[in-house]
Amino acid sequence: MRPEHTSHVIAICSGKGGVGKSSIAVNLGLALSRANHRVCLFDADAGMANVNILMGLKPTYGLEHVVLSDMKVNDIMLSAPHGLKVIPGANGIEQCADLSSRAQVKLAKQLADIERQFDYLLIDTAAGMADSTLSFILSAQHTLLVITTEPTSLTDAFSLIKVLRRKGRRRNYHVIVNMCSHVKQAREVYTRFAGAVSKYIGVNVSYAGYILQDESLRAAVTMQSPVALFPETDPSCRHFLRLADSLTAKLAETPAQPALSRYWYRLSQNARSNKSTDLSFHVLQDRLLELIGQGKIPVHDLTRLRDQLNKVLAPPVEKHLPRFDSHRFGSQQQLISHLRANPDKPISELIPDTH
Repeated sequence: MRPEHTSHVIAICSGKGGVGKSSIAVNLGLALSRANHRVCLFDADAGMANVNILMGLKPTYGLEHVVLSDMKVNDIMLSAPHGLKVIPGANGIEQCADLSSRAQVKLAKQLADIERQFDYLLIDTAAGMADSTLSFILSAQHTLLVITTEPTSLTDAFSLIKVLRRKGRRRNYHVIVNMCSHVKQAREVYTRFAGAVSKYIGVNVSYAGYILQDESLRAAVTMQSPVALFPETDPSCRHFLRLADSLTAKLAETPAQPALSRYWYRLSQNARSNKSTDLSFHVLQDRLLELIGQGKIPVHDLTRLRDQLNKVLAPPVEKHLPRFDSHRFGSQQQLISHLRANPDKPISELIPDTH
């Protein structure tokens, strides 16, 4: 049976802002599209929304309309030159990790549909290490890390990998050296960075390529016309066509996986599991109070029962028990009399199996 098609999911990130990350994301997406690949660029930078600005797009809807209404991702998707598709998600992304389990399941299904439609799904994340940024990086199969020759760029990128390593990301790091003066400098910067990451974090990174300092890139931002739209003979455009070819060859070594949808589905499962645990606690607590009211639990067993419950469920029982309900149980003296009437009956018979 032929396996179902899915995208190579790539998170484009950086340790700090100002390193040209979004510009690389846009131009790489266009370059891959020019090579006849089906590409979708997901703007996951909640604060800047640079993808829209760099291409002169004016989205009407965002990701929040998908998770909070009946709209689908295809309904908010924008069309860019060469067949590139753009998902504008500037609003509402920071709340994605805090969605209800039902909303996360919906998001996971929508993302699974998107992954089946494209060859490459590029995620332009926010710079830095905010929780929402880390979530999107961890949800991708590959991490494309943008660095420059500046020391702060290198140290912040080092810190980002260190945090991701602690969260379980150990492989599929690809590094682009941006704003370098020449090829030799790019190689030297990458070699120093890769050596430090390997020695002190225990993670191996690969060299994805470089982008030279280019005034055309700055002018393209002002004109809202990315350099990847220039003729193939233009030097600025050739940088990204070369980068797209290099990345295509590198990713061909690893089978694509539905990483993004799986990640959000796991989040929904975790949220549902936590909700189920909380519900079970309150159900058991209500049952316990009901049995006390019926006089079916000996007083001398209450402490032992409480300790047993505390080992299994949190928060502790005493933090949740309401004040004595005299309307329901009668006076406290009457309750004590009921409890003392059955001193020998085991608790296992008083509380039925809830499973």
